[in-house]
This record gives sequence, structure tokens and C-alpha cells, in this order.
Amino acid sequence: FRSLIRSIRASVTILFWSFNVLFVTQICFGMIIFSLTSPYVSDGARDELGRQAVFRYYGTFSLTIFTMFEVLLGNWVPACRVLMDNIGEWFSMLFIAYRCLVGFCVLNVVNAV
Repeated sequence: FRSLIRSIRASVTILFWSFNVLFVTQICFGMIIFSLTSPYVSDGARDELGRQAVFRYYGTFSLTIFTMFEVLLGNWVPACRVLMDNIGEWFSMLFIAYRCLVGFCVLNVVNAV
């Protein structure tokens, strides 16, 4: 039991920095997505249902960060599909790049440490 507690204590620093790298990466991508979606959400000439669907995932910065967390660790297809259906299909390439960069590269480095 003591060796387990020592192992947990020794990994706290690495866990802290891993969390920070993931969080900062999610914030950066979240700001990009938020800045790309906010003109669509605030445009009154667009379809109301489409704007509400985009707002549900990306309407505020906190919603965007939560969505980016969901994209990283959960199901990324609904969050991407909302943007593809309402704003543009090029968002799929952005999501694939995000998943590859963060999902494969960063998380695998964190797991290796």
C-alpha cells in the first residue's frame, strides 16, 4: 500500500503538467472554433434552428471548451456534424487535424510518460 501511495505522489507533477498541456491546447483550439462560429451564431439572417444548434455547442467560450473536451475524449462526430451541416464542410478537416494532433500525438506522449 505504501508503494502505491509513493507512486501516486511521484506522478503528481507529471499529471499537473500533462493536464496543463491538454488544457492549453483545448483552449487554443476552442478560441479558434469560437471565433469562427460566432459570426454565424450572431447573424440574424441565418436559419434560426441552425443557429441554435451551433449555439448549443459553440455559443459561449465555456460551451466551446466543454465541446472541445468532449471532442477529445468522447464522441466527436455530433460536434463536427453540427458545423458541417450549418456552416461549412471544411470544419471536418479542422476537426480531423485537431483529433490527430491532440488525440493521437499529445495523449500518446502523456500515456508514454
